[in-house]
Amino acid sequence: MSQVLSVTVPATLATFIAFDFGLKRTGVAVGNRIMGTAQPQGSIHAEGNARFDQIAQRLKEWQPDAIVIGVPYHPDGAPHENTVRAQKFGRQLHGRFGLPVF
Repeated sequence: MSQVLSVTVPATLATFIAFDFGLKRTGVAVGNRIMGTAQPQGSIHAEGNARFDQIAQRLKEWQPDAIVIGVPYHPDGAPHENTVRAQKFGRQLHGRFGLPVF
């Protein structure tokens, strides 16, 4: 279960790519603020650093303004191992690709 956080996103950011981090698979979706739409784009089936080549391809294809990361929590809102992994993944994406990450 993911905890929903309220984040202020600058209005200048219109196109987003979202990643739902997993150790073996990472889900992908793209969204557009202007159109108010989002569509799933399948999954990246790779582990470790191997996933970053596929992410780079998706970023080149979609040219998003920002990245959104799904960060999972326990139902009571407490973090767990995957919470920390997803947050680290977000930091890695920001460092590698220089896009804002929410």
